[in-house]
Amino acid sequence: MNKNKITEYFAGIKSLLSRNAILIMCVNVLNSFGDQFKNSYRSLYVVKEVGISTSLFGSALSIYLIATMLTRTPAAMIIDRKRNLLKYLVAGEFLLKSLCWFSFPLITNASIMNVLFAIDGVANAMCATTIPALLAMTIDKRAIGSGYAIMQGIGNLISANARSIGTALYDAKGMAIASKVAALIPFMAAICVLLMKNENYIGIGNADRNANQSKQLLCYKMLPLALIAGIPMIMYHGESNYLQLHAADYGFEYLVPLSIATSLDGIFTVAVGFLCDLVNPAIFAIIGLSGATLGSFLLSISTNNATFVAAVCAYHATQFFGPVFRVIGMKIVSFKEQGTYSATMFMMNDLVGIISNKIIGVVAENNGYFAMWRMISICLLCSLIAFIILDNTYLNRLRRNNS
Repeated sequence: MNKNKITEYFAGIKSLLSRNAILIMCVNVLNSFGDQFKNSYRSLYVVKEVGISTSLFGSALSIYLIATMLTRTPAAMIIDRKRNLLKYLVAGEFLLKSLCWFSFPLITNASIMNVLFAIDGVANAMCATTIPALLAMTIDKRAIGSGYAIMQGIGNLISANARSIGTALYDAKGMAIASKVAALIPFMAAICVLLMKNENYIGIGNADRNANQSKQLLCYKMLPLALIAGIPMIMYHGESNYLQLHAADYGFEYLVPLSIATSLDGIFTVAVGFLCDLVNPAIFAIIGLSGATLGSFLLSISTNNATFVAAVCAYHATQFFGPVFRVIGMKIVSFKEQGTYSATMFMMNDLVGIISNKIIGVVAENNGYFAMWRMISICLLCSLIAFIILDNTYLNRLRRNNS
């Protein structure tokens, strides 16, 4: 590591203090907190209170992801081609999300659930695709790892207690109050977006920022990475939507350790992000995938509360592999490809989620949660091996070409 590289890195760090960069990070915090808050009670309400089966709930999640995936490409095109309108479009996305979450108590059968989940998927696609791409276009590329990691890390730290708060509010006040509080969160995100400056997202340290905008629908050279990064979404959807059901059925207590582990992940994400700008980030992706694999395996054998808690901590304390995958690609693709790259990564996440959500729902219903976690652990192990091979071959070649 030479002195010039360190000097350039700290010069890039200054771009993180711009008004738009700070507001984008605030928006991400609200988006992360809101998603975790909403996920904490949604499955409990649908499955336990309304009485919809886990397989139908899994199908609704697939509908949500199909709607999300179909919206990714239009979102990427807006990011790359309609930058003068971005502020107002993104604010509208969050207002749509707010309205959808406010309407969740209307779910009384599978049909209404499917419609609201589809609307939520459209809103989520626009919001989730826009946030990282806006950050990548706002800050200096020399500090992209640190910027993205700080954004994700702060989001994880603040949202660490979101599930606990959401579950406690739902238990104490019911779905009507919980949904109203949830709806306020994306509404506040919309206000933050409207406070952003109108600009063309041109900063320093990016020679290609004035290059012609990408006309591709996807960032095709990043598809192999996107596929491998998408496989862990099987665990994300399993853990987000079925962990609380598993815990409720077996009487496991885990919310306090979950909050601690999520807080640690936020700290680790920030630290890893800084290191990603100084060393090869692949090592952190390997560590994170290993933790996810271990966590899912422990869940598959968790016959007591201690093992269950250990599994939750192993997964959440190493969940920083998601931001690391993003940073690996952000450092390879050009500025003009940031929108399509973001859409490509999210699209593959959606595709894996669409395929897996129905499967894990059926496995959980017919074979139990232990079989579901066992299947997920095998998938994660395959993604770990595949990433090690990809990083030492294809990605290594792309990095050399860019240097």
